[in-house]
Amino acid sequence: MNKMSILRDWSDLALFLAIAEAGTLAAAGQRLGLSQPSVGRKLAALEDKTGVSLFIRSGRRMVLSDTGRTIIDAVRRVERDVLAIEGMIEGQTKGLSGEVVISAAEGLGSEWLAPELVEFQRRHPDIMINVQIENRRVDLLHREADIALRMGRPDEDDLIAQRLANLHFGLYARRGLIENPDSIRAITDLRPYPRVEFSTGRSLISAQRQFAQMVASEPAFDRPPAYVTNSPAAHIAAVRAGLGVGVLSHRWASLYKDLVPVLPKLDLPAVELWIVTHQDLRHSARIRAVKDFIVERVDANRGYFEGGYTHGRTP
Repeated sequence: MNKMSILRDWSDLALFLAIAEAGTLAAAGQRLGLSQPSVGRKLAALEDKTGVSLFIRSGRRMVLSDTGRTIIDAVRRVERDVLAIEGMIEGQTKGLSGEVVISAAEGLGSEWLAPELVEFQRRHPDIMINVQIENRRVDLLHREADIALRMGRPDEDDLIAQRLANLHFGLYARRGLIENPDSIRAITDLRPYPRVEFSTGRSLISAQRQFAQMVASEPAFDRPPAYVTNSPAAHIAAVRAGLGVGVLSHRWASLYKDLVPVLPKLDLPAVELWIVTHQDLRHSARIRAVKDFIVERVDANRGYFEGGYTHGRTP
């Protein structure tokens, strides 16, 4: 084979990069949609074709060889260029048909977005919406999603972001847990009642973090929370079950009549809701249609997002 063409096949480079980043053949196979033996055979063929060892086997771990370390950064640059080309080609799609993948957190993606999409489906029946519920920040560069609804301002390069609304938070409890919620006039009045906490993410839990700091600063609180979870859905379920008082968005809490506000004048930090997509997809008609629809519906429901329990949801 012509030595000048040994690494002109992008699939070879993608295989090398997947193994380098995943660390094992099995994990690389999951990323590539291949079995572990298939990844091993393809790697053996690649090393045979290049005439060099790209990895050192250490048990199940695959460690870059000297040659592998030498080329890894160049391969990553090639990957970025390939993804950019794919994005530009995708961006030229003008038809209002095909799939659009949206990444959204629990609650936002299920309780709010799903009902809204009924109207979108009526307008654009040939566009299939694939909603991925993720409580992590998905990688838009690697096309884990076309559109992301994010809590907090994005900071990555090559993204187009638009702030949609401010999400406000408050303390809530199951109706009946506190016999007279109006009697709670200060944080210290909550001492007899259990607390539930949500403990993952960054800006997503700024309100929870501030409440925890308030509690920690009060000597009256001498016991830890009764329940802690890393799932927003499990968190609100715990509050609704009566496990304790918790910090919830007014938006989500407004959906349940079994929840009552506690210390409604308590000032907790808001979180910005942003809609984000990759700049290479800005010319895609179907992605633009979905993005514009979400912007339209958030604006129509601004009172629901920002006030929730007080303002109610706009029909």
